[in-house]
Amino acid sequence: MVIYRFCASGVREFISRDILLGGMGRLTGSWLFVVLILPIISGVPASAGVITVAAVGSSESQGADYLCDGVSDQVEIQEALDRAGGGEKVLLRPGIYHCDDSITLREGFCLEGSDKETTTLEFVGGWIGVVAKDHTNLRHLTISGNGAVWVRGSHVTVQWVTVTGDPRMNGGFTVWAEGRIIEDVVFEDCTAIDLSWTGFNVDGRGDSILVRGLRYERCQAVRCGADDNSHPWSAGFILAEHNDLEDTIVKDCYAEDNWESGFHIEPAVSVKNVVLENCTAVKNGLRKNCSYPESASPELKGLTFGAGFTINNAATVKRCIAEENYRGYFLWSTDGAHFEDCSAVRSYKDDYAIVHHSGYTAGNSFVDCLSTEAGRHALSIRNAANLRFENFTAFSPAGDGHSCIQIGGYEPSLDRDYPCEASFFDLNIEGGGSPNIVYVYLGRDLTLSGEIETAVSCPLLIASDGQRAVGGKTTRGVTIEGMRITMGGPGAGVCVSETLTDAGTVSVLDTVIFGDSVSTGIRNEAQGEVVVSNISIASGGDEYVGEDRSGIPIFGKIFDFIRDLFSGIIMISCG
Repeated sequence: MVIYRFCASGVREFISRDILLGGMGRLTGSWLFVVLILPIISGVPASAGVITVAAVGSSESQGADYLCDGVSDQVEIQEALDRAGGGEKVLLRPGIYHCDDSITLREGFCLEGSDKETTTLEFVGGWIGVVAKDHTNLRHLTISGNGAVWVRGSHVTVQWVTVTGDPRMNGGFTVWAEGRIIEDVVFEDCTAIDLSWTGFNVDGRGDSILVRGLRYERCQAVRCGADDNSHPWSAGFILAEHNDLEDTIVKDCYAEDNWESGFHIEPAVSVKNVVLENCTAVKNGLRKNCSYPESASPELKGLTFGAGFTINNAATVKRCIAEENYRGYFLWSTDGAHFEDCSAVRSYKDDYAIVHHSGYTAGNSFVDCLSTEAGRHALSIRNAANLRFENFTAFSPAGDGHSCIQIGGYEPSLDRDYPCEASFFDLNIEGGGSPNIVYVYLGRDLTLSGEIETAVSCPLLIASDGQRAVGGKTTRGVTIEGMRITMGGPGAGVCVSETLTDAGTVSVLDTVIFGDSVSTGIRNEAQGEVVVSNISIASGGDEYVGEDRSGIPIFGKIFDFIRDLFSGIIMISCG
C-alpha cells in the first residue's frame, strides 16, 4: 500500500507490474534505494511538519487539514495532535473553537494559535481546558469560558497565552504536582484577566510535592477573583500553596486589582532560591476589603492578606514596586526573606507589615527600600525578630493618628501583644501625619539609627504598652545610636513613656537633635534613668536634656565640657 501511494505521486510508470506484485528480488540497487526512502517520504504531512485546523465559518478554512463544525471542536483538535505526534505542531487558524472537554498535550506535542487576539478556545463544562504533560508547548491563543491551562508535566513552555472567564480549575494557569516533582516550566508573555479565580497558581497533593525550575517572565494577572467572594482566596500569582518551591524566577511581571494578594507565597512550605525581580503590584485587595473587610467575621472570609506582595520564607524580592494596594509588602510567618531596592507607594493601610512569628528561625532583611505616603504605617511590626533594615526611607506616612511606624503591637487573631525583638533599624524619615513618627510599642533588644525630619512634637516614642504580652514581656534593651533628628516645631526629640518599667534599659548614644524651638532633647517620664552618651542639642533655642530633671539647661560648649570630663556616660533620670 505504501509503495502504491508513493508510485501514484509520480514514479509508478517506472515500476513494472511484476515488482508491484511482489517481485522484490528483481530490484536493482537504485530501486532498493527507492524502497528504503518510501516510509520517510510517505509519513510527512502535506504542510511540511505543520497540521492546520480551522474553525467553523473561518475565512481561512481553505486548505486546512481539519475543519471543525462548532460542536465539540476539541475532537478535531485532539485528532490533529495525535496525528502530528512528537516533534510536529498543530496550528489553529484564526477563529473561535467551541470545546466541551479537555485537550491533552501528550509528550512532544505543540499546539499553537495564529495569535492570541484572533484565536480562541472557548470551553464550556467542568474542570476542563488544555492539559500539558511532559515536553509540550502551548502558545499564541486565548482560552475563555470555563477553560484554563493545566500543567501536569515537566519541561513545558507556555507563551503568549491569555486566559479569561470562569475557570473551574484552581486558576487560569495552574502548575499541578500530584505526588511527583514538576520542573522546568516556563510562562512567557501570558495574561490572566477578568477571572473568577486565581490568575497563576502552583499547587498539588500527595507526598513530596515539589515544583522547581519554574519561570514567569512578562506575565500579567489583572482582576482575578470574583466580587461575590465565591473563591475567597483568589490572587494574581500564587507561587506556593501546598507545594515546596525551589529555583524559581518571577521577572517583569504585573499584578493589578486582584482579590487578595498580587504575588503570594503561602506559609508552612519550603522555599529555596526563589526570586521576584522588577515586578509591579497595583491596587490589590481593595475590591475585597470594600465588600468583605479585614474586620469581617470568619464566616464571611474577610480580607486576610490584601497585599501587593505576600512573601513567606526564603524569597528574594528585588526592584519591585507596590502601588496603592491594601498593604504593600506583607510578611506572614516569614523566615529568611530579603528585600532590595523595593518601594511601596500610597498603600491603603501599611506599606510594610511583618507579623505572625516572622524571623525567629531565620532573619529577614531590607536594603534600600522605600515607603511613600503610606495610608497608615510605613512599617507595622508585631510578633517578629531578627529584622534588619538598612537605609529604609519613608516619605510622609499618614500614620494611625498616633504613630507612623509601629514596632511591636497587638495581634488581633491571637488577642495578644507581641514584641519586635533583636532587630536593627537604619531609618530615614521625612514628614509624617501623626504625633509620633517612630513608636516602640513593645520592643526588646532593638537598635535605631538614621535621620528623622518632621514637625511633630515627639518624633521617637519608647513605651511598653503591651498589656496582654505573652510571658509578661516588656520593652527593654532599646538603643538609639547615631540618630539625627530635625524638628520643625516644639517638643522633645526622644520621649520615654511612663509605661516603661525601667528607663535604664534605654540608651541614647551619639545623637544630634536640631530645631529652633525644641523644648527638650529627651523627655523621660518613666522610673529609672536613661543612659545618654554624646548627645547634642544643636538648635537656636534652649538646649535641654531631660526637661523633667531638676537642673539647668545644658548648652553646647558646657555640654561638650561635661561630656569630655566624664568621658562617656551621663545618666538622666526623671524628676
